[in-house]
Amino acid sequence: MASTVLDGREVAVVRTEDATVRMLDMATGLPAGAPLTGHEYSVRVLATAVLDGRPVAVTASEDGTARVCDLGEAAGDGTGLSGELSEL
Repeated sequence: MASTVLDGREVAVVRTEDATVRMLDMATGLPAGAPLTGHEYSVRVLATAVLDGRPVAVTASEDGTARVCDLGEAAGDGTGLSGELSEL
């Protein structure tokens, strides 16, 4: 689990066994957008950072890929984990 601030709200960013990453509003515990998809297998590594002023999640999966997701863009549509960085 990691955390970040998204549109003024603190959100928890959590990895799951179903190959998705989910964002939860820390004040309410409710989902903060759709699950983020893109990996084929379980997400094993998750970190958050700020890149060019935007909150991002960096993930690595058992499928051998690492990805970066702009959480601000992904919060609304769940398209997130689309940017493949490399084969691990």
